[in-house]
Amino acid sequence: MKKIIFVLCSITCLVACQTQNTDTRDTAHAANTTPADSNTVAQTDKGTLNALGLNGEGITLQREAIALHDKVMAETGKINQLRQKAEQLLKENPKQKELQNLIDSLKNADKAMIDWMRSFKIPRNPEDSIAYLKERKNSMDRIANQTKHALELAKQQLPQ
Repeated sequence: MKKIIFVLCSITCLVACQTQNTDTRDTAHAANTTPADSNTVAQTDKGTLNALGLNGEGITLQREAIALHDKVMAETGKINQLRQKAEQLLKENPKQKELQNLIDSLKNADKAMIDWMRSFKIPRNPEDSIAYLKERKNSMDRIANQTKHALELAKQQLPQ
């Protein structure tokens, strides 16, 4: 019974994270989400993951994908702050094409994370789960690189 309640709570937290609007994400994730204190499925016990049909490699892949998600998610607040700063500078100087490219890069990094979270659904079939989790982890690796690139671009183009 405790495992069922834990799974339901985990799913509720994941759904709540996915349905926040942009304004809420700007403040909520910046202020409250860090890899150390987030209550994610990455902290799920092995028994619960086994109940979902995951074991061994599946558990490892799931935890790695979610841990990487948590690391990138911690940058969401910074992404949104930098995007707002770039948008303000663009209003002051609308002919700055580099600023528009930066804004697009920051928005795309944020959207990629949102899309990844919304589409994260572990299949019930254990054989499908392994392939799915490998793809999700690879996808999160690409999002991490995209986010890193957007932050580096902002560091180069925005005044400190």
